[in-house]
Amino acid sequence: MGKRVSSGSAGGRAGKKPKGQQKADVADDPKFAHVRKICDWLFGGPDRYLMQKYKKQARVKIEYSVDMTAGAKYLRLWQLSFRSDFGLPGMSDPFDMCTLIELVLTQGFRTDANAGAEKLNVTVPSKAWLEGPYKELPPLVEGILSPFSIGFIKGWRRGLAALIICEGVKSLGIELSELTDSFKASLRVVHGAVSAYSTPKEAVWASRGITMSSTQTRRPPNAMNFIRQLEVLQKSGESQEWHSSTSIARAFHIGDKEAKAVAYLQTRIGKAMVEKLRAGVRKRGMRQWLSHDVIAAEMFNEGWSSGKTGALIPWQAELTNLSDNALVECFLDRLEGDWDRASTKKSWMYRDAWSIHAASGGFLAIIQQLRESVPQKDYQEALPNLWNQFKLGILDGDILTFLEGAVPPVSLDQVPFVRNMITAVEQRKLREAQQTEREIQDKINSATVEQIRHQFNKDMATLRCRVPNQAQIAKDAALDKKKGIPAHSEIISSYLRGIECQDGDIVIFVDCLPNRYCEFGQAILARHLDESNRRPPLYYLGFLREEQRDTAAMIEDKVYKYWDSSDMAPGKQRPSESIAEPTLELLSWVNSAPRFPDSLLTKFGEGTGPHSEIHAMKKELLQEFPQAGGGDNRPTSTRPQTVRASGRPDYSIDGGGRPLDTSRVIQAAHTAASAFGVERKWYCPAARGKPAVVIDSNFAIHLGNETDQEMSLTAMEICGFNTGTFEQKIIAGLGEAELDGVCFRFSSDLCLVSYERKLYAIADFLHHCMTVHGVAEIDFSNHQLIQKTYPLDRTVSGAVLT
Repeated sequence: MGKRVSSGSAGGRAGKKPKGQQKADVADDPKFAHVRKICDWLFGGPDRYLMQKYKKQARVKIEYSVDMTAGAKYLRLWQLSFRSDFGLPGMSDPFDMCTLIELVLTQGFRTDANAGAEKLNVTVPSKAWLEGPYKELPPLVEGILSPFSIGFIKGWRRGLAALIICEGVKSLGIELSELTDSFKASLRVVHGAVSAYSTPKEAVWASRGITMSSTQTRRPPNAMNFIRQLEVLQKSGESQEWHSSTSIARAFHIGDKEAKAVAYLQTRIGKAMVEKLRAGVRKRGMRQWLSHDVIAAEMFNEGWSSGKTGALIPWQAELTNLSDNALVECFLDRLEGDWDRASTKKSWMYRDAWSIHAASGGFLAIIQQLRESVPQKDYQEALPNLWNQFKLGILDGDILTFLEGAVPPVSLDQVPFVRNMITAVEQRKLREAQQTEREIQDKINSATVEQIRHQFNKDMATLRCRVPNQAQIAKDAALDKKKGIPAHSEIISSYLRGIECQDGDIVIFVDCLPNRYCEFGQAILARHLDESNRRPPLYYLGFLREEQRDTAAMIEDKVYKYWDSSDMAPGKQRPSESIAEPTLELLSWVNSAPRFPDSLLTKFGEGTGPHSEIHAMKKELLQEFPQAGGGDNRPTSTRPQTVRASGRPDYSIDGGGRPLDTSRVIQAAHTAASAFGVERKWYCPAARGKPAVVIDSNFAIHLGNETDQEMSLTAMEICGFNTGTFEQKIIAGLGEAELDGVCFRFSSDLCLVSYERKLYAIADFLHHCMTVHGVAEIDFSNHQLIQKTYPLDRTVSGAVLT
């Protein structure tokens, strides 16, 4: 409910007092303390209060009692109804109600015509008055009217004042002794009269009359009262047109502005807004809050704009009331909020209300543009604070100044109260866009580097096949992979011992499947280069694979170096056979060496991952190919030179003979795994793409397929040096017992320990194999080379043993 804004005095409203008696202010008189207490308690609508509290009892089914025939009536107070639809006014002004309550409390509930008061003009409301169904209440006393069953042609406000006083006395705990005797006596009998009216219009007209006895409390009906009365007339079947302000003014003898307000409330203002206006008037009153001037000026009408004249004409569309009621609801909220906060209450006039309407339309236009311009998260966070500032009127000056100095569309950077927000959002969006661009650029750079790395790896693979990898050679030397060349030299020597060679005899070694570093070939080359060990003449024919280009280059390099250092070689500055340049994708080939593109070194910013990756590629290139970093990248001019003599094997058919068909397929008899029952002397499980190997007690070699899939094999090593892998471990306490202080544990099934023990195991294995198959044995027992010769009457079947 809320506090009453001001309270009048009973004496002031009741007229002059007898001579010699000073005016008494009811609010200041201790005898009437209960008057102020009740007025403050009820402020906000007594009819609504009682209707809410007694809504179940108020819903009375209409019963036309014979006791309500025309004539004078004696009534009880509790028979009077407090519902707003039981009276023709439809609502009470809260300020007028306070005045009326003061009079009733001080002078009594005056309804007796003999005492100079006006009787209550009562009736049984017709269905046209009522706004809902009613449940009949049983009479409290047999033979009289039921509680809350009597309606009013005139006197509803007086009856409502008496009822709310009684409720206030009960609710506030006011002692009856505090009430005046005249008030208590006036409640015993309520005087009423039932009049007969020929038409509903006559009843309405009678309700508007003001008698001399009611001038103190009676006020002319306002527009909201008229709306209620016109609704009753329309429901009663009144055929006259009540939508025209002229017809309303002529029929009810009211002024032009009041008639226009009534007409607009019926025809031009939405029903939802009419109900909001009714609620506002019921709470604040018409005279004190909203005059007829504002409603008659069409400010609440659909289609009205506060931008029709002056500097706001460009904003006419934004300042126009639309059917969605968004602007007019915002306007009404401001009228209510500003009035409620004001210390001095006065009714809104046109000019002040116009400024509020223009500010409301401008604010909504700015908010709409803000919603479309910034992310929703920022908008939702800022909206409550902006609404609060607007409702308090803080933004009105900025909004009106903006509207007067700008034209649509809304430019938010010109609005002071959102300018900082827009700037902050734009800066953040710029930072986010820059961050997004950086992320995209990083992804592009990563993809670019990945592509460059792919091209670089392909080029490196091409170079490794063409040029000996010095770093790999050094690595292999560090891993001691070439301890196998001396061993192969000894194997060759063992082959030759005991063979009597005559002049002109030669020995040709044919290696169909050289191991990774072609150690048989390197051993034979070493014998060739050793002038003291050239008999019998040895020749080597090996079929190298594509991945052994570096091995071939290494062997050729040894030959060339030997030739260059011999006495028979001419000057070292001699032409050599031209070599075709490699096909590279990323790297370039300049002056017989690879070159890294300088442009890539500055392609990416320093300190970035791609920049480090590019420089790592160049470092990798220089580590494997030191010549890649030498000198100018520009190719040097070449002049025609004599091609150096070179030789290549001749594989042409000579004398009608045919070379061995290396592509033939050996289809040896096979045994199912379930039937394979030989005694195993040695077993090596299958690896990826390779068969299992079994050596039986007779030292025969068996190849097996241990998978469920068909296996097709080409020529390959079955066993030999450097065909497996090894693990290098240091075992504490055994260093001094080993030849070199390091104990090697090999991962093969032979479990060879140290180099010397490895030779023992190999010698033992070769002893058995060669005894069976007729090849020479190398025996390293007692650290001495002992040669034994066996007849060459057997051959190895089904495999090549190297």
